[in-house]
Amino acid sequence: PWTTAEGDWLIVGVTEELDQDRQWGLLDSALQGQLTRLREARDLTGKSGETLVIHDVPGLAAQRLLVVGLGPAEKVNGRGVTKSLMTALRMVTT
Repeated sequence: PWTTAEGDWLIVGVTEELDQDRQWGLLDSALQGQLTRLREARDLTGKSGETLVIHDVPGLAAQRLLVVGLGPAEKVNGRGVTKSLMTALRMVTT
């Protein structure tokens, strides 16, 4: 489960549809609904290349969370995922 992944960062990709699969729901629960609130405030949209850093993650084993947008689900492909992961890599190494 994402909530038990240890490390400096937990990096999670999300599409614009912000599909609520089981892992996403567990992550949101661990963060006491913070992801849902961010989505409702439109601070989390899932647009390609969007990044959202959450430093205070007491419900996770990781020290910080980085959510990376993947764009529309129907357009997610290898090139887009690679681009989003490169964006995430730059974020966590600077």
